Amino acid sequence: MIDRKKLLSIQGRSRKIQLELARKHGLLENYYACGGCLLTDKNFTNRIRDYLRFNKSLKMNDIHILKVGRHFRYKNTKIIVGRNESENHALINLKKTNDIIIEAKDVPGPITIVQGKFDKSTLKFAAMLTLRYSDLNQLKGELIFGTDYSNLIDEMTIEIENDEILKKYII
Repeated sequence: MIDRKKLLSIQGRSRKIQLELARKHGLLENYYACGGCLLTDKNFTNRIRDYLRFNKSLKMNDIHILKVGRHFRYKNTKIIVGRNESENHALINLKKTNDIIIEAKDVPGPITIVQGKFDKSTLKFAAMLTLRYSDLNQLKGELIFGTDYSNLIDEMTIEIENDEILKKYII
């Protein structure tokens, strides 16, 4: 992992400090301001740490999914909620065979992926997250779920509980 003490207060993906250092050391001719290293992003490194705490190895597909959506850990289960249409498509394409997909029924909103073992309370929590970040204008809604996005046939109705409870599980 990255030793943050050696990063000279560099964090996130901003290039400001790097540009100042390049100017100071006369390196601007060969300096290309790119998107930055994700390992300097605290949220991303928190996701990697969380992933490695529950999994033995990290594969390229895992790294790609760690870059997408809002990540939650409920009990021992990972839940990822898309933030926009692009991330929803990415989640559908990156999901593993046994991952559960949840989507609000008849309401625009996120795709939610549930990874790992889960019970009814975990599925309910993931459904609440899905409704919370959907365009639903009320606290109760219907959701569809399953392992195959083209065939989400299971349904449930959920009521969102205290919004603050949901936030404490974010990674």
